[in-house]
Formats: sequence, structure tokens, C-alpha cells
Amino acid sequence: MEVSRVLPYTAFAILFYTVKCLRYSDFTKTSIIINTCLSKNLLQEIKVDHLLRCSMACSQDTDCRRYHYCESDLSCKTYLDGTDCILPDNSGRCSCYKKVG
Repeated sequence: MEVSRVLPYTAFAILFYTVKCLRYSDFTKTSIIINTCLSKNLLQEIKVDHLLRCSMACSQDTDCRRYHYCESDLSCKTYLDGTDCILPDNSGRCSCYKKVG
């Protein structure tokens, strides 16, 4: 199959996947606070290959209110509550998101 025919299908597949993943819940980015006291309301810690998969994992869990994703080690942590993510050291390439609504 020619590349010119494959690209539109690939672009559509990526768009469909993104819309499907984001339809579950809306999230807003929050802060990462460096502190030695770790949050004790962790639901799960999983390995994912993309930020959207972490968002989807939190969306599908009715108890999840925020998540923390680190691109450096592909870790995803979901939490019961809270706004900001508390980490014991520099977070590197990590992001924290809370559920809106």
C-alpha cells in the first residue's frame, strides 16, 4: 500500500484513540511539591507507555481523583484525592493532574 494512502488512516486512528481516551473525564494540570512526607492515598501504581493511558486509568476508576505520570520511567500513580502531587525529590519529567468535576 502506498504511503499516501496509509497516512490518512493512521491520522484518523490517532485522532479516534485520543478522543476515545479523553471522553471519560477532564483533567487539569496541577503542581508537584517536593516534600519528604509522601501522600498516603495511593490507589495504584502501573507502567504505561503514554500520558493518555494514565489519564484513562484514572478515568475508569470512580475512586480516582488525580494522577501522577513520569515520562522518564513510564510510571503512573493514581490517588483517591488531593490536588497537588507530593514527591520526596525532584520530579524530573513528571506531571500531576486532578479530575475536574
